[in-house]
Amino acid sequence: MKKYDAAAIRTGVYRKRILERELSGIRSAVLGRDRSFLSVIADKDGRIKKERLETFINDMTGGYERYLHDEENGTLLTGDQKKLYLSFLYCAATGPSIHSYIAPLSGNLFYRIPESFQDILDAAGSLKTTQKSLEEMEAYEEDTESLRDDTLWNYFYIACKEKDTQVSRDHTGLDAYIREQVTDDRERRRLEEVQDTTDSLYDWQCASKEADRLYEEYNAFRKSFFQVDYDVFLRSIETMIDIYLYEHELGPMSLDSRFGLVAGSLRRASSDIAVAVERAVHMQ
Repeated sequence: MKKYDAAAIRTGVYRKRILERELSGIRSAVLGRDRSFLSVIADKDGRIKKERLETFINDMTGGYERYLHDEENGTLLTGDQKKLYLSFLYCAATGPSIHSYIAPLSGNLFYRIPESFQDILDAAGSLKTTQKSLEEMEAYEEDTESLRDDTLWNYFYIACKEKDTQVSRDHTGLDAYIREQVTDDRERRRLEEVQDTTDSLYDWQCASKEADRLYEEYNAFRKSFFQVDYDVFLRSIETMIDIYLYEHELGPMSLDSRFGLVAGSLRRASSDIAVAVERAVHMQ
């Protein structure tokens, strides 16, 4: 019998996170939430088109309003509620994705355009631990790295701090400096990170082209978000996504006669995993 000591606890927590991440990916695929919405809102070059984005967001909220009317005795969204969802969906669809991360050496943020419906749901899900007061949000400092995984702060950082920053992918001068003058490996990697994070910001700016609009929508969402019931908000976003996937026949819930193929595949996968675990345990 193994002793469950401090080292084992750390290992167990790490392995559990790995397994839960894989299970989350399976859940997302099974429910169709891993499907990309970029082709709906962007052109073939990946640039977000304003008209397509507006249509996408209105389709998301429109399906949810029809659901409320049909299933909850004619309930309709109030003007403030609808604005909250419209503003959130704008932020969650145009980025940066909450999967942006900090470069370990330079401390810069990487920026990524959200792609899947799961990205939108992840953005909503990450807000549970960050529903701070408006005063706390406004007190955030730009150099507080521990807050950069906070979704709301991340939007704030991009919208308010980077909206007027113009960057380029031209690194000719920096490339020459690194090649000719930098001899320390760590410093070279740090400068290469700076290049990569700058490139990611450039790509995000090229794709969105609407930093001022993001700034406006972020602030509108932030002001309303602190007064809402978080659990209701999260369920609403989840329902919007599922309704959109169903109505546009993008998920298995709309498969009708072929639904059994997906359910059967998942059932077999569950059985295969159970057998694999049993074998692995007895091999120790």
